[in-house]
Amino acid sequence: MLTKKSLVGFAIICGILMILMFQFGTLDPILFGKSNLDGRGTDYFSAPIAFKNLLSGRSMYDTWNSSWAIGFRTWYLSHPAFAVFVASWFSVFPPLISLILWNIFSLILLGLCGLLIAFRIKNPSFQLFAIFFSMVSFPGYLMLHSGNCHAPLVLSVILILISFLDLQDNPDEKDIKKSRFFFISGILLSLFSKPMVLLMLPFFFLLPETRKPALKAFIIYLIVSGAFLIVPFLNPESIGLKKALGLFLNPSYVKENLNIYTNNFRLFPEMKDNIIHWLNLIAQSDAIFNHVQIFSLPSFVADLTGNFSPNLLFKVPILISLSISLMVYFETDRNKQLKLALINIIQYVFSYFLSYPLVWEYQYSSFAPILGFSFLLYERKVFPKIIFLTLLMCLFLISLPSLYFLFTMKIISKFWIIRSTRVIPTIIGFLALTIYIFYEFREQKKRILATCSGLVFAILVPVYSNHLNNESRLLENKIAEQFNTLITQAKTGNRDAEDQAYELAKNSGKILGLLDYSHWQYSSKNYEGCIITCQILLKIQSENAEAYNNISAAFCSKGDFEEGLKAGLEALRINPDFSLAKNNVGWAKKAIEDKKKSAQPKKDEK
Repeated sequence: MLTKKSLVGFAIICGILMILMFQFGTLDPILFGKSNLDGRGTDYFSAPIAFKNLLSGRSMYDTWNSSWAIGFRTWYLSHPAFAVFVASWFSVFPPLISLILWNIFSLILLGLCGLLIAFRIKNPSFQLFAIFFSMVSFPGYLMLHSGNCHAPLVLSVILILISFLDLQDNPDEKDIKKSRFFFISGILLSLFSKPMVLLMLPFFFLLPETRKPALKAFIIYLIVSGAFLIVPFLNPESIGLKKALGLFLNPSYVKENLNIYTNNFRLFPEMKDNIIHWLNLIAQSDAIFNHVQIFSLPSFVADLTGNFSPNLLFKVPILISLSISLMVYFETDRNKQLKLALINIIQYVFSYFLSYPLVWEYQYSSFAPILGFSFLLYERKVFPKIIFLTLLMCLFLISLPSLYFLFTMKIISKFWIIRSTRVIPTIIGFLALTIYIFYEFREQKKRILATCSGLVFAILVPVYSNHLNNESRLLENKIAEQFNTLITQAKTGNRDAEDQAYELAKNSGKILGLLDYSHWQYSSKNYEGCIITCQILLKIQSENAEAYNNISAAFCSKGDFEEGLKAGLEALRINPDFSLAKNNVGWAKKAIEDKKKSAQPKKDEK
């Protein structure tokens, strides 16, 4: 067993390795969008901007209207407290320095994950593996590249797992307090950054050891969250508590209007109120955005089958985890209960990646410390060897680069091949844990049967409800397929096909969702199809700024910046505050100017 000092030294070496790799762009050539390295920090800058907005009396969630950033930035979606208590410390530095400091901070958190695990392992090789895999992985590199605020969530999961593991050792009162501190800190870290732990809260409220700490953490969360909703300074563009709470009673409105991916990145007033942090869980609960960097099971199946409709069956992994939680609760043997609780928590992490539709590739960095934690569980004989080796193989594959670097968008049109390197190991890992837990409960056949019956009922009720609308869905799919065929024909210059697509869209525009469809075409690099779809939409709605903006983005992506500029200016004519259109116009103008400058020397030579 290595000393703590030597382990800390090894963690520092791993951190330096990752920083050097990031600074020199070692893995940039195999990233998606490798020709555009300006994407560094895209997910980060919104967090300091959110705090700066608050100081200037503006919404924390209106993060596109700011000049403090390098290149593009995403929409801020974390808990409003995260911007105040964490991002504020990094907002005082220039953007590039701030990003570097944030990545160092993220590596410190990942290193802490590895050290918390390594300190409890006896085998020296396992200790080093735990630290290395916690800090050095391809998803972790992606997290640093985008600057995403994901590391606090990774640490929260490890703190919760460590707290359960320490309880198994029959600790004294001092160690119990330490374990409770880890547990409460883990819950709060997740709730105030990315609330993955919400899936586990019902389970934590059931177990005697975690019931009171979980309640304390949840009360703290409610008090702080309440302050960010009702205190005017903390919520400067509030829509009013009554209206905000009323949105929870109207989930259909939230899904149709407040999903940033389906409303073409427009910010409605409700999306500038701090309540959007919680509403977003509803808005994106069933959304499937077919982007090459999304690696969820729903997106994998949707791309494989061509069916881009959300499917309630994807909730099965979460329902299985919830059912097992009930089985763990009724277990009378305390040691066995805590052992199965540990495995159940890891299973919850797997179920998130299988059930939630919008899982970005960098989020798989959550699995990196779990790989190291598997060494610890194997050493403690929590896992049998077959389960340990299965998880080791799955988590190791997840740590490697995905297959994108083997292809180009001209060669590959289906993303499921790329996603398979993440989704398939996740499925195998989830099934291995599930089978093992059911094996451990093999003596409780009646309880297993009752739990499974409840699970089947929970699945069949919504599935049967969906079946009642089956004819309507079949019609929608048929119309969408027909429209797609006509657009494909129109791309070859077939004007009759374009006219037929227009007539179909005019009569079935609501079913088709032309704007959403064009957005999917753009994300799939089908720029010609995107342009034609938006042109058809403009024949129906001539003053649609979003359609002009999509045309502008598609032309610019094709390299036709003159046409892109024209369409972008039309979007701004309709909506002068359209930030995405401003970005596209700026992109087109800069490209045109650069083209003129590069052509100038040739004129001089003549």
